[in-house]
Amino acid sequence: MEQMLKQQPHWRDTVVLVHIANLTRGEGGNIDPNFRKLSIDIIVSTYQRSKSRAIFLDYDGTLMPQNSISKSPSQEVISILNTLCANPKNTVFIVSGRGKDSLSDWFSPCRKLGIAAEHGYFLRWPEKDGWETCGQSSGFGWLQIAEPVMKLYAEAIDGSYIESKESTLVWHHEDADPDFGSAQAKELLDHLESVLANEPVAVKNGQFIVEVKPQVCVVTDLSMS
Repeated sequence: MEQMLKQQPHWRDTVVLVHIANLTRGEGGNIDPNFRKLSIDIIVSTYQRSKSRAIFLDYDGTLMPQNSISKSPSQEVISILNTLCANPKNTVFIVSGRGKDSLSDWFSPCRKLGIAAEHGYFLRWPEKDGWETCGQSSGFGWLQIAEPVMKLYAEAIDGSYIESKESTLVWHHEDADPDFGSAQAKELLDHLESVLANEPVAVKNGQFIVEVKPQVCVVTDLSMS
């Protein structure tokens, strides 16, 4: 988000509406006890009064239910997004940890929609075809450290597996025994934080995942500051 704001100086006087589920969640995906829902009346009033709006929408868990069998957006979601994007006062972005290829395919009907893939490591601006990398990465040497550690846990724990993205490595345990999987996730998190302490990465524990990603321009984290 910080990178987006730097590239769009006219947004300084813009009402920024952020609907990102991760902002309300602590470690392990639990709702922060201090979280309070905004008043719908206040949101609608502010939206109607504003002359320029930047809207950031989380995908999994917000636009799509976390436990949905189908991972692609419904026609209703596509229609709502196109309605939002058609308003010249709005600049709308989808923010997701998913890869840019699947997001490009799913949201191809939404030409005026911006996409921040892999937590903002890749950005595609509205009505643009090309992707840009957010920030300057110092390389991916950390993968040689993180991947062997994750493989140990994936091989030892039934129902767990590794997902490798272009900038991110994720260990999933949604199909493992719930109690054992959660305990092993905490152990893996501690292990990775220890061995990657001097690397330019962030290690996060989410809902049924442990994730390692570059520190550069992590949209869902920078939005919190």
